[in-house]
Amino acid sequence: MTKVVRGKVVLAKAKSANGRRTKQVPDAVKAQGAKAMPKAESRELAIVMPKAGAMSADIGIKVAELMVQTVRADLQIRELSEAKRDKSYEVQAWLTAAFVKAQKADSTIRLELSLSEDEKAIEALNQKLYIATGLKSVQMVGEAGAQKPRVDWMPGKIAEMLKINKKTDPEAVQKQKGTFRTNLAHQFKKAQQAALMLIDKDVKFTSQEGTLRISGPAVMAAYGSPSVLLNEKQTQQVFDKKGKVTGETKLKAKPSFTDIARRASEARGKVVNRRIDSRVKTTDPNKYVVELAGYLQKALEGLKVELSDDATKALESVQSAIETALG
Repeated sequence: MTKVVRGKVVLAKAKSANGRRTKQVPDAVKAQGAKAMPKAESRELAIVMPKAGAMSADIGIKVAELMVQTVRADLQIRELSEAKRDKSYEVQAWLTAAFVKAQKADSTIRLELSLSEDEKAIEALNQKLYIATGLKSVQMVGEAGAQKPRVDWMPGKIAEMLKINKKTDPEAVQKQKGTFRTNLAHQFKKAQQAALMLIDKDVKFTSQEGTLRISGPAVMAAYGSPSVLLNEKQTQQVFDKKGKVTGETKLKAKPSFTDIARRASEARGKVVNRRIDSRVKTTDPNKYVVELAGYLQKALEGLKVELSDDATKALESVQSAIETALG
């Protein structure tokens, strides 16, 4: 209870049900406190249903089924891509080892010609290596008494897979065989240059896990580890002398057939055009400039020939753009 003493509101002690005196809160204070306390918000959510004319509920199951199919297709694409990469590495492993063997056994086989611009020399090199690997053979063609030797795809299964017969092969088969041959030519060139690096740097190699494991001082200098597996993985296992795994290490670069082929090219002053992702994407302009500047710097550092007029003009244009950007 309260009472007024000389205009002031004071508390009067009252007894509670258990006989103890309790403090009473004045009505004015209660009113003020009630205003300060927010009301509890309702946790109920209002569900607004679309109008009947807006409903297309019958497509729900169709969309769900199609999405399941797209996910499965993505998984299949990923599996096929991995299988393609693995098979490509196996091809490179077989060809690279064969080319190292070929050059060491035959002094007329010069893998450095794969870096030249002499088309006839490159063709002659390829012909020898096609024969050395059993993909092609020397065959006699022409009428009896006037036959001449010709290098062609090995008769049998290889010829069936790779030799285009325009008289019997339908257009789709011709296109497929053409793709096979183009891809094989690409694999040949890469393996020739990879083998060149192994020979130049006296790198030891063994077959392992569908690829090659390379080792030696040159491997240590390039990757920071005396032995690496050519599998594009920058983090690799470390082994002791007995072949027991002792841990992992992060290499200086990702080891691959493409990488060692590039090193062979650059060691001879050849600039390798690296693939740049040209897809449209949002990126930090400054990071993009740094990336492009890095490519340009490496290209110029590896350049050991006199600049052509076109190259000089291009560099002058870049120089002008740089000066403008730097203000």
